[in-house]
Amino acid sequence: MRLVGNVSVAIILFATSAQGALTLHMEGDPIIRPGEVEYIEIFVTELPPVQDERLVAYAIGLNLAEGSPLIFGPAPLLNEPVDHPFVFPPGTPIDDTGSTANRIRSLASIVTAPVNIGDGAGLLRVPVSLRPGYNGPWFTSVGLTFELSGGLTEFSDDIGQVIPFTPVPWSWIIIPEPSAAAIAAGGLWLLARRRRRAA
Repeated sequence: MRLVGNVSVAIILFATSAQGALTLHMEGDPIIRPGEVEYIEIFVTELPPVQDERLVAYAIGLNLAEGSPLIFGPAPLLNEPVDHPFVFPPGTPIDDTGSTANRIRSLASIVTAPVNIGDGAGLLRVPVSLRPGYNGPWFTSVGLTFELSGGLTEFSDDIGQVIPFTPVPWSWIIIPEPSAAAIAAGGLWLLARRRRRAA
């Protein structure tokens, strides 16, 4: 099951019109378990009036909180979107200089003409997993935020006009893996139930 969810801070976009509006989303599975790799996909939707904002470069910075039970990874940390059409032509490089297990620093640009940011345009796909050896607490919520300082999250066109982004928050719930004993007990219970029905 995939849900569209949230980012907790505002984003600035440099674009050709200051009247349009975009919403920045994260999308993925809201539940994460030990041994699993989940992917967060970042994309935008347009709010009326649609202004055909034109993009030549963007940077996205993501931070996990100090001491977070989650990490970015495994590599590669930066990937083209899968569930939303990439805003740039396929194969456009996404630079990950400065990225670590706790932070994402990404930069993508296009050397040809600017591209229109269509509704649902994808920007980035990032893997997330639990830290090795994590053993609780369970059923807790863990969030992810954009890094805005120092221009680490911004979008620009060849004119340099600016429009604001409306962010939507995102978080995961950490769930433990079922124990082998619990799985075996559940299997025996189902087998006994089937036998009673057959009797």
